Amino acid sequence: MDRKRHMSRRSILKLVGSGALGASAAVALAACGETQVVEVIKEVEVEKVVTQEVVKEVEKIVTKEVVKEVEKVVEVQAGPQAVTAIIRVAHDHTSGPRGTAMKWALEQFAKAYPHIPIKFEPQGGDYQEAFGIQMTAGTQAEIALLDAGFVNQWIQPGGFTQINEEMRKHSDWDPTRWWFSADEYTVNFFNTIPAPTNKPIEGPQFGMTYQGACTGLIFNYNMAEAKGIPEPSEGSFGLTTDFVETAMKATDAEAGEWGKWMHVHPALTWGGWVFGLSDTGTRHFRSADGLHLECFDEGGDKGYQLAIDSIHKDKYAFPPSDAGEFSGEFGDPFSAGKVLYGWHNGGVGGNVARIKDRFHWGLIVPPEGPRGQIPGSYIGQPHAVTNAAGNAGSTEQAIEWLLFMAGPVVQERIAIDKGSTPVLKEIYDGDVINAPPPDNYGTLHIKLMRERDDQRNWQGAHPHWWEWAAWWGSADPGFAGEETAEQSIERMVTTSDKVLQATKEDYDAYEAYIKTLPS
Repeated sequence: MDRKRHMSRRSILKLVGSGALGASAAVALAACGETQVVEVIKEVEVEKVVTQEVVKEVEKIVTKEVVKEVEKVVEVQAGPQAVTAIIRVAHDHTSGPRGTAMKWALEQFAKAYPHIPIKFEPQGGDYQEAFGIQMTAGTQAEIALLDAGFVNQWIQPGGFTQINEEMRKHSDWDPTRWWFSADEYTVNFFNTIPAPTNKPIEGPQFGMTYQGACTGLIFNYNMAEAKGIPEPSEGSFGLTTDFVETAMKATDAEAGEWGKWMHVHPALTWGGWVFGLSDTGTRHFRSADGLHLECFDEGGDKGYQLAIDSIHKDKYAFPPSDAGEFSGEFGDPFSAGKVLYGWHNGGVGGNVARIKDRFHWGLIVPPEGPRGQIPGSYIGQPHAVTNAAGNAGSTEQAIEWLLFMAGPVVQERIAIDKGSTPVLKEIYDGDVINAPPPDNYGTLHIKLMRERDDQRNWQGAHPHWWEWAAWWGSADPGFAGEETAEQSIERMVTTSDKVLQATKEDYDAYEAYIKTLPS
């Protein structure tokens, strides 16, 4: 029930005492979810007293009426709460394990909040353009599952509703309960290490984390056993030594068996190698001043060189463009049983469905560089609240959705389906997330999240993020063997910095604007 219309029992009694509330009003309050409505009914009881007087021998009868007021308390059973808002939710979780979890979550939300009907609007992978058109036209949904770059692009133009104050009013809000991925649904300008993953959520907030992605390695135990390769263990899994040696040992190109499945996206494979092999380990992708792609500086280039060598020199990985050739009917090379070391982004539900019980597999510890285990990448993709909710006055109802989807009911279901990584910390203390397959899913994520402060994210706090992010597409020629690693790095840096320098004025204006917002 809307707080502005909410009335305490004491307020109701005060009204009825003055005769301001009738039976129809009492029923209306019950429909809004009051657990008890007290209705005071005045009953008039007439007591007739007959006396007899004799006056001048004339007999007359006098009748007096004595009025007694009797209060009668009637309890009215609380009925269903009235519909307060219909919320449109734009989402791309329509199939696979993520779609399964979303269908279930929608059913549970309808049971818990029948007064907040949800209109689920499927959206495709082109949402950057399609949803942007809707934002321009003012036809967008009140809530949408979006990425950091899109959210930051539309905050300053007023496309999203800030929700800090409303979140603080909610009884379920505790900013320490979730892993924190900055600059996705809050704006923090997280451009330096250490990462705030274990810190409370803070900063101007425009949505709430829903699904996580924490990158790492998956391991084919059956292939390892057949090749005489032991399971990697912490402290003896050097990236440039043990990892490369075992990957080469597992490779039999003629049989279509490979030590590693590479990916061109830096967050999924070689980004961690760049940071893990750099001389300092303090660099992020983009420099703090917003002008330079710095991840290859201070020795970070060694990580990218290693990735290119895995394909063209040491040849324990196939070119990413050839992944379909080794996927067969199983959807990807690792699920087909053709790869010793695969990659994951937290979501392994698709692998679970494709692999079934054909072979034994699980998550393993990250390889190690000169400073220890290489860092991974963590994001917490949000449900964002658009200005459609603010304009319609339905922000409070939208927040019920945000916290329900980020809460224990739905996050435990995500742990079951494993389409992504749960974002609620307490889920990692339960048994559900550790139920195989795969092995070590919960325990490895706990180590990667609770014990690390060097996770990188996508640095979404830039109004031209999607234009800037095109830099990693410049890695394609290097992976294809069309140019050297050095040439590929030069191409990526040039592509990145050209955008950063051309948009620096907008970046500075955005940073100044964010500083004016309450949090």
